[in-house]
Amino acid sequence: MKTKRTYKTVDVEKVSLARLLAAIAGTVVVAIDVAKTAMVAGFADAAGKTQELVRFSHPRQTLVFVELLARLREAGRAVEVAMEPTGVYGNSLRFQLRARDFPVFQVDPKRVHDASSFLDGSPSQHDPKACTLIAFLHAQKLSKPWREKSSEERRARILLKEHQMHAAPEMDAYNELEALSAASWPELNELMSHDLRWPLELLSLYPSPSRVRQAPASEVKSLLVTVSRGRLSEETIARVLSSARTTAGERLDAEEEGFISKLCRLILEHRRQLDEVSERMRALVAAQPELSAVAETVGPAATTALFALVGNPSAYESAGALEKACGMTLKERSSGMKRGQLTLTKRGPAKVRQLLYLAALRLVRDEPLARAWYEARTAFKGGIKIKAVVAVMRKLLRAVFHVARGQPFDVGKLFDARRLAPAPQPSLSDTTSSAG
Repeated sequence: MKTKRTYKTVDVEKVSLARLLAAIAGTVVVAIDVAKTAMVAGFADAAGKTQELVRFSHPRQTLVFVELLARLREAGRAVEVAMEPTGVYGNSLRFQLRARDFPVFQVDPKRVHDASSFLDGSPSQHDPKACTLIAFLHAQKLSKPWREKSSEERRARILLKEHQMHAAPEMDAYNELEALSAASWPELNELMSHDLRWPLELLSLYPSPSRVRQAPASEVKSLLVTVSRGRLSEETIARVLSSARTTAGERLDAEEEGFISKLCRLILEHRRQLDEVSERMRALVAAQPELSAVAETVGPAATTALFALVGNPSAYESAGALEKACGMTLKERSSGMKRGQLTLTKRGPAKVRQLLYLAALRLVRDEPLARAWYEARTAFKGGIKIKAVVAVMRKLLRAVFHVARGQPFDVGKLFDARRLAPAPQPSLSDTTSSAG
């Protein structure tokens, strides 16, 4: 009868080095389940069989654990470390291991999750068991050497975080402003859109129609011309001034007016910060020719996200590999007579997909061929427009791979214009001959 597999751990300060050396003759595989404080490590042989499970508290016992690995190496054992890429909790431990020249390998967490029933027949998941699975998968050569991020990639990651630090509250504040203006000045609300600056400048000084009515018309008109840089038509300016006199909106009190004014100034400040971060993003990608070309295709923010979160697109061996890293590959679930629907795996970073989605929308807006292909999708015709946008995203991401390798972006290579051309109409002579 098969004996029950146990997952008993021992404190790192009570580990017997002699017992470890006796149990593992060759290479020692150290599989670590990373956590914020309570870490577990499995010591396994080259075949991936775990001989000892050790627990240690991070950071209090981290150096004690690293010293144990050093003593194993001093005793003549080759030591290989395998761990999952789970957030930032393992960064300091990995830094200590790298500083002592221990080889570190990365194991995909999805592989560990899927293998949960493989060794003991139980689907249970816990830290000691995860160590045994990581060691086994590493022994099966299902790991890869851990590639530390370059200084440029780390800088890109911080720029991305800084961008999000302003983008999220800016959008929240704008949504709040839009709701308030719909109630107090619905006529102006119809003219507002997220990409326009002049409504914010107007409302920051004149947060309600009554404030506009109290001010000289020439003063308000001058403001609108200045903040729109002369691009606002006379008709629109007249419409704003007229709506302030005849608005159907509700009256605001002083506190409400003050809040709208502050909200507009907050949005403008966030946008100023976003512009500054975007300029730094442009400078970062411009310093690398392959990234500069990608930025011209999908924008500096999406390029920075790709570089920071999945790596340089030119480093991938194929467009499909880049697509997989971004979570943009399709998966299907079908069984028997039931045919499943295709969906994205979404295994990659969500921020990359979010910015690629915006890049796809811009492509559809600016390129007639892309829009024609988008509108020809079955999903678009069926009212599921988001699926049609995702189809454009997948094509755009594959183009990014080739652009990063030096090929110019050509929208004609993404979409077959011949398939979009309308079917030729029969001529009068063809109709006559058919009738005869």
